[in-house]
Amino acid sequence: MLMRPKTFLATALLLGAGALVLFAGAHSYPYQQCNANYPADYSPQQANNLDDGIFVGWRLPMFLECEDTFLNANSGILLFIVTGLLAAIAFQQYRTTRAQLRAWISIKLDRLYNFNTSKEMLFTANITNHGATPARDLEVQAAVGVHPYLLPDDFDFPTVADLKMSKTTVYPGDPANSSFTATQFSEVDTADAVTNAKRRLYVFGIVRYFDIFGDKHWTRFAVSLVQDENFIRLAEGSGGEVALTWEHTNKYNDDGDGEPP
Repeated sequence: MLMRPKTFLATALLLGAGALVLFAGAHSYPYQQCNANYPADYSPQQANNLDDGIFVGWRLPMFLECEDTFLNANSGILLFIVTGLLAAIAFQQYRTTRAQLRAWISIKLDRLYNFNTSKEMLFTANITNHGATPARDLEVQAAVGVHPYLLPDDFDFPTVADLKMSKTTVYPGDPANSSFTATQFSEVDTADAVTNAKRRLYVFGIVRYFDIFGDKHWTRFAVSLVQDENFIRLAEGSGGEVALTWEHTNKYNDDGDGEPP
């Protein structure tokens, strides 16, 4: 498997740093530090005879001792770098494996019932697990309202309410259905939701769940209902189920770990 650019760059930097340390280490022991300490009663002639190898037994151990010191120091540095590099690669592989195995949840709004009637509005949604393992203790919170279209930049995510549903487990390849109710809008908001091009009916929500590793995650969604012929038919009470078109908003469609901001 090819390395990602950032991983390759980090690896190259580590190896480059290791080479630099080794190069610096090779020049950190001046030659004079490895000179033999001759006995004080040596005559100049005896010292000069070293060049002929007569007293090489004195000189060789000193050079071996210095060389061993150089090799041991740099071997330790190299071992530290290699160990750190292997640990970083193993940790990255561990994170990648967890990301591939964990649950990934999405939610899609589907139907709307009882709009513009005396009953509570009923919304249905489909929850899908795109991961490789179950999503546990899953719960949904939602909020409904009529707001400007598009949402202004300073629009804050509204307070969402529990849907009075028990926590559930969603398995990969087995979508779950969710539903919630909301009170009817005022006459003005109802009319705006259907015909005012500058306002729309919005549904906001948060899905919270745990993966098999015990980590908590969330998926946040924000959609608006497109003012098309099907929605107009629904608002007029023409009868029958209609396929509605939900459009993702320009903000608040994201996910993350722990709790949403």
